[in-house]
Amino acid sequence: MLAWFGGIAVDLREAKLAPHAHLSVHALLAGIAIRVPPGWRIESNVHALGRGVAIDAPYTDDAEAPRLVLDGLVLFGGVAVGARAGDWLFES
Repeated sequence: MLAWFGGIAVDLREAKLAPHAHLSVHALLAGIAIRVPPGWRIESNVHALGRGVAIDAPYTDDAEAPRLVLDGLVLFGGVAVGARAGDWLFES
């Protein structure tokens, strides 16, 4: 995903993850909002300058839980991942 001077909102609550799933996220003066289902393990390898990455998904240490790894770069923007119902990231 590439957000450049704008934003992206993605709802992955109905998605099925492949083993070793990676999502590449890049934002420049922009934001990316990702909604995931509860129970996913989210790992971030995203490098950020000027803003950051917020992961608001409950932590699980279940080795069998689906795992999504975020890779990428954020420059003066942000990436937000949420798993709660009614999350501020999206309007239902």
